[in-house]
Amino acid sequence: MKSLFKRYPKLCGKIPYLPLGEFPTPILGPLEFQGSRIWIKGDHLASSVHGGNKVRKLEIALAMAKERGAQEILLGGAMGSNWCVAGVIFGKALNFFTHCLLFPQPPSEIRTVNYKFLQTHADKTTHLIHPLLLPPALRWFQSPKTYPLPLGGTSPETTLGYVNAAWELLDQMEEGIIEKPDEIWLPLGTGGTAAGLLLGLEMAHRKDIALHLVRVVDLPLANLWRVRWLAYQARRLLEKLLKQSIPVQPIPIKIHHSAFGKGYGYPTKEGQKAISFFQNHFSLKLETTYTAKAAAMLLKSLNHRKNRKILFWNTYNSQPLPN
Repeated sequence: MKSLFKRYPKLCGKIPYLPLGEFPTPILGPLEFQGSRIWIKGDHLASSVHGGNKVRKLEIALAMAKERGAQEILLGGAMGSNWCVAGVIFGKALNFFTHCLLFPQPPSEIRTVNYKFLQTHADKTTHLIHPLLLPPALRWFQSPKTYPLPLGGTSPETTLGYVNAAWELLDQMEEGIIEKPDEIWLPLGTGGTAAGLLLGLEMAHRKDIALHLVRVVDLPLANLWRVRWLAYQARRLLEKLLKQSIPVQPIPIKIHHSAFGKGYGYPTKEGQKAISFFQNHFSLKLETTYTAKAAAMLLKSLNHRKNRKILFWNTYNSQPLPN
């Protein structure tokens, strides 16, 4: 949270926070391709233990669980959930009992790998027959010593992790590590990563940077209203902590829907091609559920608009899962 605290020193000590990651994450590139330049924001290297965008969220979510004296954390998601994997890894490192509530997900490599890990390493797993059963199941298993972590790690509080990430990127721009991008591309799941970046850039009045979000989950969960609402709730939280208003300036934002394919967790042909492209040009491993679909949409956009400076925000872990 260094970059956010640097801009708002009054926040120090007011946001629950555990230093789980290694920040700032690096910038990779640029790659010259079809008349544009592409950089990677390497959140896959957010921790040498386990990377990805969940680390920034868990720094806050697990700190809140500690503050409330919880002994057990509840994690909910699909059978191949990256959120549940990250929660188990960092939760067990902090001596929490980890209980995962899992609903079905279409077959894929990432589902197979993550599900095997969760079956082996989570202290307890409970299987649900449908995602709609997750909210009542979280309430059912709740107790005074149990803390339910939000779905996908997304809440107004955890969104602040990516408000900090936006300021971290601006610091890297000031230091000359990366040129100012015209666009930032990333997958849109439960919305916390996108909302945090949106709010951070709006706080910095960076209307010269557009946010491109590629929807990878069902529309009721991933839409512009929800992203803006999360950003608004996070801003209200900051204003309450600071006891002052925070002026913001809207930035361009667009949600792309056509990369979703058959549904959540279903691989696409375009996504497979994007996996090969990023592996060949950046030595970067993507996965079929989130990052490959976002990368595929980015590459497709290069056919229509040239001479752009693009930052792809990699949200997928690159570290091998612990044995």
